[in-house]
Amino acid sequence: MFGTVRCYDCCNGRGWIQPDDGSGDIAVDQTAVTQAGLGQLAPEQRLGFRIETSRKSRLATQLWATWSDR
Repeated sequence: MFGTVRCYDCCNGRGWIQPDDGSGDIAVDQTAVTQAGLGQLAPEQRLGFRIETSRKSRLATQLWATWSDR
């Protein structure tokens, strides 16, 4: 799946990705960012990712940077 970083707070290590398919925002945390070797995320940054779903939320995992124009 692909999407755009809506916001990311590096102080608390959490943020939101807006998926291209128009579904609801997906949470992202510092663990996934670090594991991907991305350092930090910036608003409007394009990402590829997988989704891990729990009873309470959807979390972006296995992130990778992409420079696509969609």
